[in-house]
This record gives sequence, C-alpha cells and structure tokens, in this order.
Amino acid sequence: MLPHGDGIRDAANISYQGAYRGGSDMKAILIDDEPLALDYLEHQLRDTQDLQIVGKYTDPLIGKRAVEQTDAVDVVFLDIHIPEINGLELAEQLLERRPELHVVFVTAYDEYAIQAFELNASDYVLKPVRKERLHKTIERIRSRVDLDAASASNLKEQQIWKLNMFHP
Repeated sequence: MLPHGDGIRDAANISYQGAYRGGSDMKAILIDDEPLALDYLEHQLRDTQDLQIVGKYTDPLIGKRAVEQTDAVDVVFLDIHIPEINGLELAEQLLERRPELHVVFVTAYDEYAIQAFELNASDYVLKPVRKERLHKTIERIRSRVDLDAASASNLKEQQIWKLNMFHP
C-alpha cells in the first residue's frame, strides 16, 4: 500500500516514460483530501488488470505537481470537493497542460457531472465506489486509447498514400 498524506510519492522518482498507448500498464494518480476515501479507492483499484497506482495525494496541489512533473501518468482519479482548489478547476489546469490525460472524477456529488463532461472527463463515478464500476471506467479508457491509436495509424497510412501518389 502506498503511503498517504501530503506528498505520498515524489513524482520525480517515477521512472516510466511516455503516455499509455495500449499493451502496457496504465499509470494512475489518486487525489482525494480524505485519507479513508483514498485508501478505499486504492483498494478497489488494486485488482484492476494493467493499472498501476504510482501516487496518491491528499494535498491536491502536490498531486497536481506530481502529474505535471512526469509524462508517466495516464489517468488521474480526482475528487471534486478538495481544499485549496476545486477538483473541476484542477482538472481543467491539468488538461490544459496534458490534453491526452484521462481524468476520472470520483465524488459523492452528482450535480457536477455536466461540468465534468464539458471538461472532457473520461468518467464520473459516484461514491461509494464499486469495483465493477471502476473496471468499466478502465475499459472505457482503454477503448478510447485503442481507438485513438487506430485513428492515428489510419491517418498516417492515408498521408503516406497521398505522398506516394504525388511522388512516384
């Protein structure tokens, strides 16, 4: 179990490279100001295949720094009601710097769902979190990543075809 508190894990020591492209473990950071909720979320995610929790934070600003200091984080599980900064604002700031990042809101409040999806949240999960629901979330993210990769590959093939058409 990862320690929890203000800083939990120094993101500078995370040695993974690049964003999740399928076929390897997704790297996740958890941010929630309630240590019990954080531990529960970690417990629920623990058995998720191909997901590695690389940090968890009760201080949202330290969690933000951890995400910003590495490209290794693929998904952030984020509470909305956290001190110092609203979770929606934090997500917006993270996505401005890392548009490929997947943000999953994990909250007890359903009234922020529309705002969350306007930010392109990958999912919105209500507490108490069920393991089955989290597995659906992870599968949804994997499907998007696979679809994005297929689209990028298809686009590259089209570009090569066009180049070959004009340069015999």
